[in-house]
Amino acid sequence: MEGAPSRGPARRSPELPGEGWLESTIAWWETIWASPMATIWQDADLDGLHQLAQLRDAQHRGDLPVSALGAMQALEDHYGLNPKARRMLQWEIKQGEVVDMHQRGPAQRKLRAVEEAN
Repeated sequence: MEGAPSRGPARRSPELPGEGWLESTIAWWETIWASPMATIWQDADLDGLHQLAQLRDAQHRGDLPVSALGAMQALEDHYGLNPKARRMLQWEIKQGEVVDMHQRGPAQRKLRAVEEAN
Protein backbone atom coordinates (compact mmCIF):
# COMPACT_ATOMS: atom_id res chain seq x y z
CA MET A 1 0.00 0.00 0.00
CA GLU A 2 1.28 3.43 -0.89
CA GLY A 3 1.11 6.33 1.58
CA ALA A 4 -0.37 6.28 5.04
CA PRO A 5 -3.19 3.86 5.79
CA SER A 6 -6.44 5.45 4.85
CA ARG A 7 -9.29 4.71 7.22
CA GLY A 8 -11.77 6.88 5.44
CA PRO A 9 -12.86 10.22 6.86
CA ALA A 10 -11.46 11.59 10.08
CA ARG A 11 -12.19 9.55 13.18
CA ARG A 12 -15.00 10.38 15.52
CA SER A 13 -13.82 12.46 18.45
CA PRO A 14 -13.44 10.43 21.65
CA GLU A 15 -14.65 12.00 24.85
CA LEU A 16 -12.31 14.16 26.87
CA PRO A 17 -11.89 12.54 30.29
CA GLY A 18 -13.39 14.20 33.33
CA GLU A 19 -15.24 17.49 33.49
CA GLY A 20 -14.59 21.22 33.62
CA TRP A 21 -12.86 21.65 30.28
CA LEU A 22 -12.75 25.13 28.77
CA GLU A 23 -14.89 25.63 25.68
CA SER A 24 -11.71 26.51 23.75
CA THR A 25 -10.17 23.15 24.69
CA ILE A 26 -13.32 21.27 23.69
CA ALA A 27 -13.38 23.12 20.34
CA TRP A 28 -9.67 22.34 19.79
CA TRP A 29 -10.29 18.65 20.63
CA GLU A 30 -13.11 18.44 18.12
CA THR A 31 -10.97 20.20 15.50
CA ILE A 32 -7.98 17.87 15.83
CA TRP A 33 -10.21 14.79 15.62
CA ALA A 34 -11.83 16.16 12.47
CA SER A 35 -8.39 16.73 10.90
CA PRO A 36 -6.67 14.39 8.45
CA MET A 37 -4.01 13.59 11.06
CA ALA A 38 -6.61 11.79 13.19
CA THR A 39 -6.88 9.09 10.53
CA ILE A 40 -3.45 7.74 11.47
CA TRP A 41 -3.59 8.10 15.26
CA GLN A 42 -4.01 4.87 17.16
CA ASP A 43 -6.06 4.16 20.27
CA ALA A 44 -2.72 4.00 22.11
CA ASP A 45 -2.24 7.69 21.28
CA LEU A 46 -5.19 8.77 23.42
CA ASP A 47 -3.19 9.14 26.63
CA GLY A 48 -0.70 11.49 24.99
CA LEU A 49 -3.46 13.48 23.31
CA HIS A 50 -5.28 13.75 26.66
CA GLN A 51 -2.05 15.06 28.22
CA LEU A 52 -1.79 17.63 25.45
CA ALA A 53 -5.41 18.68 26.03
CA GLN A 54 -4.67 19.14 29.74
CA LEU A 55 -1.63 21.28 28.95
CA ARG A 56 -3.57 23.42 26.46
CA ASP A 57 -6.42 23.82 28.93
CA ALA A 58 -3.96 24.94 31.65
CA GLN A 59 -2.31 27.35 29.20
CA HIS A 60 -5.63 28.99 28.34
CA ARG A 61 -6.45 29.29 32.04
CA GLY A 62 -3.07 30.91 32.66
CA ASP A 63 -2.03 28.02 34.90
CA LEU A 64 0.63 26.45 32.71
CA PRO A 65 4.14 26.71 34.16
CA VAL A 66 6.71 27.96 31.66
CA SER A 67 8.63 24.74 32.28
CA ALA A 68 5.74 22.77 30.71
CA LEU A 69 5.83 24.62 27.38
CA GLY A 70 8.49 22.24 26.06
CA ALA A 71 6.37 19.21 26.91
CA MET A 72 3.40 20.77 25.16
CA GLN A 73 5.48 21.51 22.04
CA ALA A 74 6.92 17.98 22.07
CA LEU A 75 3.43 16.46 22.14
CA GLU A 76 2.22 18.75 19.35
CA ASP A 77 5.25 17.71 17.30
CA HIS A 78 4.75 14.02 18.07
CA TYR A 79 1.16 14.06 16.82
CA GLY A 80 1.81 16.25 13.77
CA LEU A 81 -0.27 19.16 15.05
CA ASN A 82 1.69 21.95 13.42
CA PRO A 83 3.14 22.43 9.93
CA LYS A 84 6.76 22.02 11.05
CA ALA A 85 5.95 18.73 12.77
CA ARG A 86 4.17 17.41 9.69
CA ARG A 87 7.24 18.26 7.57
CA MET A 88 9.53 16.53 10.09
CA LEU A 89 7.26 13.46 10.08
CA GLN A 90 7.21 13.72 6.28
CA TRP A 91 3.43 13.85 6.26
CA GLU A 92 1.68 15.62 3.44
CA ILE A 93 -1.99 16.52 3.68
CA LYS A 94 -3.57 15.82 0.35
CA GLN A 95 -7.31 15.79 -0.36
CA GLY A 96 -8.39 15.09 3.20
CA GLU A 97 -5.84 12.42 4.02
CA VAL A 98 -2.32 12.30 5.36
CA VAL A 99 0.31 10.76 3.11
CA ASP A 100 3.41 9.47 4.90
CA MET A 101 6.30 10.09 2.54
CA HIS A 102 8.41 7.49 4.45
CA GLN A 103 6.16 4.77 3.07
CA ARG A 104 6.82 5.72 -0.52
CA GLY A 105 9.71 4.19 -2.44
CA PRO A 106 12.79 6.31 -3.25
CA ALA A 107 11.72 6.83 -6.88
CA GLN A 108 8.29 8.05 -5.79
CA ARG A 109 9.81 10.46 -3.24
CA LYS A 110 12.15 11.80 -5.93
CA LEU A 111 9.28 12.17 -8.40
CA ARG A 112 7.22 14.03 -5.79
CA ALA A 113 10.14 16.39 -5.12
CA VAL A 114 10.49 17.10 -8.84
CA GLU A 115 6.75 17.71 -9.19
CA GLU A 116 6.85 20.20 -6.31
CA ALA A 117 9.82 22.03 -7.82
CA ASN A 118 7.91 22.78 -11.02
